[in-house]
Amino acid sequence: MQTVLMVELPILSEMTGAQRAGEACLWCQGTHELEPLDPAPGLGTRACKACWTKRLAKVAAYLDWAVHVESCSACAVRRCEDSVPLAEAYVEAHGHAVGTDEVTCLRCRQAVRLAEPLVMPYRWSGHVSNAPYYSFLHAGDICPALWQRGEVTLRAV
Repeated sequence: MQTVLMVELPILSEMTGAQRAGEACLWCQGTHELEPLDPAPGLGTRACKACWTKRLAKVAAYLDWAVHVESCSACAVRRCEDSVPLAEAYVEAHGHAVGTDEVTCLRCRQAVRLAEPLVMPYRWSGHVSNAPYYSFLHAGDICPALWQRGEVTLRAV
């Protein structure tokens, strides 16, 4: 439960007063069948069962995919055959939870479609809090967006 809240909790400044007070779902802002969540002391947040189930599935699918990618040398360049069903499961879970098929590449800061075979999960820990961050990168060393903007310099080895 804590992992889902750590990576899926909306930014406090973007939450409505009703969301912060636990009077509306963290994600859909609905007021039906709310379950209490306790991400931080003093924050009485709640979520509806439908949103919680979708976010839980999204995080579980992300972790399945990320664990594979982190141990697969082929996925450093592009999705391998074994990674494709894991990526597809994540795309579906992400779409159900968020309503879009786009994420942002951490390196080039460009919106990219999850269906793009060069998009890969990337997990890292915060420098101060060691909090987990679940992000995405283009596979390989260079993002296509950096090439297009002319921010890449080729160097001879």
